[in-house]
Amino acid sequence: MIRVFDFRYAMAFAALALLLSASPGHAEEDGAEPDFNRTGFYLGGGVAYATDLYEDEIEDALNTGFNVDIEDTFGVDARLGARFLRFLALELQYEWLDEYDIKVANAGGKSKVDTQTVTANLKIYIPIKRFQPYVLGGIGFQRYEIDNNYFNGTVRFKQDDYDLAGRVGLGLDIYLTEHLVFYGEGSAVLSDAKLNIPLAGSVDKLFYAGFQGGLLWRF
Repeated sequence: MIRVFDFRYAMAFAALALLLSASPGHAEEDGAEPDFNRTGFYLGGGVAYATDLYEDEIEDALNTGFNVDIEDTFGVDARLGARFLRFLALELQYEWLDEYDIKVANAGGKSKVDTQTVTANLKIYIPIKRFQPYVLGGIGFQRYEIDNNYFNGTVRFKQDDYDLAGRVGLGLDIYLTEHLVFYGEGSAVLSDAKLNIPLAGSVDKLFYAGFQGGLLWRF
């Protein structure tokens, strides 16, 4: 379920981006063409949205015909990186997803899942002035907490563990000024995390697709 405060954050963020985009960079004020492809560090963050890719795997593991419903969720995205060539960057990305529910019909309960993912990414740019699309690939780890509560509390246990994770994606950087950049990205996270299901064993490959958007400051 999409909560009201998530919309408020998204609207405030969009308003801030529009306001900042109206402010020209110093290089543009001086009449010089900004160097959007320069090397250097950057720092930024924004919001994340994720949807699961493993609902069918849970239904197959249950093998009971029970319907499984997994909520989409919002979260936070942060990143620190360095553009070391005009078309290459290395980046450390952190993504936290707010607690979401896995509901199993007729099982009298649900699983609550909280994930944090950190990956080191390599980004390959197509530097086209202000608009710079890129592809990325990364590897890191995921910490996940799962609170399972089924059959009206008679089956309840928690999982808390770390596993390897990878990320692949496509994105676009849009330079609002010489230093301020809006980024939009779509990616998939591939994790070794496992979900233990009562009377059905476990489900691995808890993959999800995510969308991230935010602001970067290029130094």
